[in-house]
Amino acid sequence: MELPESPDWKRVSDGLRNYNAALNAWEIIYETNRGPKGAYVRRVVAAKAPDKFLSWNAHGTPYYSWQQDPIQQRLTVNGSSAIGEYPFQREFHRALIKDDDPLPGSAPHDLLFIALGWWPFEKRSQPILNGIPLVLPGIAASRSYKVLPKQDSLNGRSCCVIEFPAHDRIWLDRVSNFIVARELLDPASGRVLERVEGKSFETIHGRFTVPIEFKNTLYNYDHGSLTSTSSATIKLTSVLLNQEVGDGSFHFQPLPGSIERFDNGAFVQVEPGGHNYLDDCLGLITDQRPSRSIHLSTSVESWFEIVMIACCLAAILTNFVANKMRRLQR
Repeated sequence: MELPESPDWKRVSDGLRNYNAALNAWEIIYETNRGPKGAYVRRVVAAKAPDKFLSWNAHGTPYYSWQQDPIQQRLTVNGSSAIGEYPFQREFHRALIKDDDPLPGSAPHDLLFIALGWWPFEKRSQPILNGIPLVLPGIAASRSYKVLPKQDSLNGRSCCVIEFPAHDRIWLDRVSNFIVARELLDPASGRVLERVEGKSFETIHGRFTVPIEFKNTLYNYDHGSLTSTSSATIKLTSVLLNQEVGDGSFHFQPLPGSIERFDNGAFVQVEPGGHNYLDDCLGLITDQRPSRSIHLSTSVESWFEIVMIACCLAAILTNFVANKMRRLQR
């Protein structure tokens, strides 16, 4: 439903456009503690106008660093090229992407787009979730939001509140126009499905105030009744803006021994080397697996470690078969 533009909404939407326009490149590393005790997710997300994007997702545990995650994934978009890579498996796939295509896979719904709303791309299709524009240019261009008459104070920030009824509710800093908190709603019922709330803030370059710690809460319902919630803390460990973000962050270089896999299932080794990699994988399991003397407090933690070891073994087997096939093809 489109709402008539009010003077209050014009002021807010202009503020969102100006804030976003001042950010033409950014690179953020963040970690979240959602999962078994001691486990974490580490992500690197970077975007640079007009057409560069990076997303690197990896998991860590008390026993394995994120660099050793056998199921980590990396997406690199540079111009018309989109490369999905599995670094541990030394495997990647290349695809063509148009200027106005959305980002591939699940990248458009990364938590940072919900929490910050930054979007440096002019042509690329903006992320939308359940009819909700996730990023600042889409919010500013929408005629579905209204400025609520109430003002609010949240974690030391004076906020105005805007709302897309039964879809989206956002607390905006009244001075700097950044997102302080946000609730994504169920369009059918209006109930809150997800909330992201900034807990601590930092001003970068004396101009950009950024929430560097979030609380992310997911709400689960059964027949209209709230049954459970799941919360995680998200911490930004590094934030680079504008000229600090070089093109090198978006340069793809295959790891030694890497294979390129094609849509038809065929593959070819495109990078030499990697002869000792299988031995390195075996060392990862034998040298750094949890000692029997370490007590795992819950069955979930124990299961998580078993899965990690199984993934390592699967990666070793995959590489072994690939090496055999390469020899047969030669």
